[in-house]
Amino acid sequence: MPNACPNCGAENPEHAKFCLNCAKALQRVPEHEHEERKLATVVFADLVGSTSMAEEQDDPERTRLLLNRFYDAMTDEVERHGGTVEKFAGDAVMAAFGAPAALEDHAERALHAGLAMHDRLAELFGGRLALRIGVNTGDVIVGRPREGSSFVTGDAVNVAARLEQAASPGETIAGERTVAAAVGAFEFDEPTIIPAKGKAEGIPARRVLRAISLMRPRGLKGMPSVFIGRVGELARGGAEMPQAEYSAALTRSVDPVITHEMVRRLGLAVAEHDSLGLLGV
Repeated sequence: MPNACPNCGAENPEHAKFCLNCAKALQRVPEHEHEERKLATVVFADLVGSTSMAEEQDDPERTRLLLNRFYDAMTDEVERHGGTVEKFAGDAVMAAFGAPAALEDHAERALHAGLAMHDRLAELFGGRLALRIGVNTGDVIVGRPREGSSFVTGDAVNVAARLEQAASPGETIAGERTVAAAVGAFEFDEPTIIPAKGKAEGIPARRVLRAISLMRPRGLKGMPSVFIGRVGELARGGAEMPQAEYSAALTRSVDPVITHEMVRRLGLAVAEHDSLGLLGV
């Protein structure tokens, strides 16, 4: 991030020790002040079969071209689902959801991204290559990345890597905290314990089978959705604008996942207020 000069206010490169405008010595911000603890979901994906493909190509330039296609495709899927690519290491990808930018549904987004990465890879290479993916949710420290390292650290990162190593080609394995956060939106296999060095009791996990819905309902099960202090606005919205037209208006300006939930809540709220005779008031 830019380093502002305390003397003239000019922005300088992060590594600058003196202001490039007035030569004033710049104060370095202590490393710990950039650190933040967050709940996030980490995705590790490893490409299976790339070594044999590289041997078949027998051309480092062609191999590099194939890897670049892989990097670009995986980056697209991660970012499309709201995540951030942490780093590429050889033919492996590490991504974070919920860090550095906070996301309420980071676990679900990470799982959707994992499934989309499998599909995208199949489109690119026609089944010649496969991915092993591990997804884990937990507390991490988000800080400034050093060269060649990650900006997210913590045991949750290590566990995601272990889950990826335990997955078979074409599989996604999720940790128990990820499963708990995404229950209702995905179908999982039976619980299993993944043996891992340093984990005496192993790692509880489940294999991800498929996505059930784009977005699961928020809040407590059985509790109605409530808009606080918006009875008048909901009444006018329901009376003056058909729901289909309201949905189309939202779609033009809001993320489709959010739109789906807003329209669902509006419909429930309008129906509830109509039953109470509040529409048209």
